[in-house]
Amino acid sequence: MLMNGGIKMAANRGKRTENMSADERKSAQSANQSIQKARKGMRIMRRFMR
Repeated sequence: MLMNGGIKMAANRGKRTENMSADERKSAQSANQSIQKARKGMRIMRRFMR
């Protein structure tokens, strides 16, 4: 869980969503979506590697 929080903070570049411009918020959302896809892929790979 700590790792997820750190990744989220990196995607947001240390800013809170309330203090971001629309472009920054959109960029952070796309980064979070990419991170979620990567996590999902890692989980699937772990299942097959067993």
